[in-house]
Amino acid sequence: MNIETVGSQKIYEDNRTIERKVVLSTAGSPSNPGGNGQLNSTEITTLAGGIQRGVYEFVSFGTNEQVGGGQQQNSIELLGGSREVPIQTHPRFANISEDDVQAITAAAEQNDSSLLPANMEGDSAKLYEMLRRKVTHFLAPAVTARVTNVESSIPSLDDLCKLRGPNGVSAPQGSKWILSGISARGYGTQYEVSREYLLIGDGKEFAEFLY
Repeated sequence: MNIETVGSQKIYEDNRTIERKVVLSTAGSPSNPGGNGQLNSTEITTLAGGIQRGVYEFVSFGTNEQVGGGQQQNSIELLGGSREVPIQTHPRFANISEDDVQAITAAAEQNDSSLLPANMEGDSAKLYEMLRRKVTHFLAPAVTARVTNVESSIPSLDDLCKLRGPNGVSAPQGSKWILSGISARGYGTQYEVSREYLLIGDGKEFAEFLY
């Protein structure tokens, strides 16, 4: 006979519900107590006095009530960070020609002002001053969007490393999303599928050519 005991709980996580049932049995191995969803794992341990403890974990998707009410069909996460990018690529210096950027960089690296282009002023002068003071990089956003859905089959990998955008998350002007990762975890006949998208904010025209 099963006796449900302390430790039973429900966990709402992303778009799934994990129901964990803990039972004790004084007469042999405990039996499956039944729960909502697919049985995901079973753990049986023997306690003092020959009592056996069973932990049964059930997983269900899609229409589970969440804390605070409502329903959740998918989840979206934004993971923001930063990365170092060469100072020459900063948008403030986009009006400086490639030849002038190369000349300014060489002058700063060799500490030779005679290599500078003529009529150095404004942004060109600012770039030279920064490079001369060894300010060679600036921080740019590094953003990943992770979208998790429940699907009925293993996802295709055809779109991996292609320009694809996550539903519900717009890209800032001048940026593009690239599908950088796909993972899937099976529960019975359903799969929890996560797709990660990387925001490309510089070199947009090269991204469109390459991906």
